[in-house]
Amino acid sequence: QGSGVSIRDAETIINEMPLMQNCRDYLLCRLYKDERRDKASKTAISELLFLLNDVVTVNWVYRTEAPIKERIEVLESLVSVNKIIYTDEDFGKNYINMALSLASLGCIYYKDKKIEKAKEKIREAIALANKFDSIEQSIVHTSPLLRGFVVQKSKIPYENEGKLSDMIRKYVYQSHNLPVEFVEF
Repeated sequence: QGSGVSIRDAETIINEMPLMQNCRDYLLCRLYKDERRDKASKTAISELLFLLNDVVTVNWVYRTEAPIKERIEVLESLVSVNKIIYTDEDFGKNYINMALSLASLGCIYYKDKKIEKAKEKIREAIALANKFDSIEQSIVHTSPLLRGFVVQKSKIPYENEGKLSDMIRKYVYQSHNLPVEFVEF
């Protein structure tokens, strides 16, 4: 928009880029045969999980024309995958994605008239956001796949200034027009 580059031009450029399996993070974990492999593998896992969360968010959170039941199933699956991988709920780079997914899930449940389920998911989202807000500088993973991997909080992509918990409350209350009792407890 306004750049003079059409969708077709962008597709041409993008189609010339390497596939995911040819990316730096993936290839580094296959290259090393020493202690560097562990860090490279954990970096690749962290990046892949971030990408998975982002792709699902773009396709099922923001694509509101998708059927409610489908959106619920997909977001419940995403939340489950994250909780299976991050067994200690040390979501690292995905704290923000998880809080947004849970809040979105709550909003969708509300539209589906499942009020108690909506409240449960929104409260879980705000609790997770509060946990993220309380983290000072870095997250050290304890979950098995990423154990010992460190994520600097300042390096996590985050488009808003301020507290994540405030952003989630605003998202639920203002963007989705849910009653105030969903965000104040």
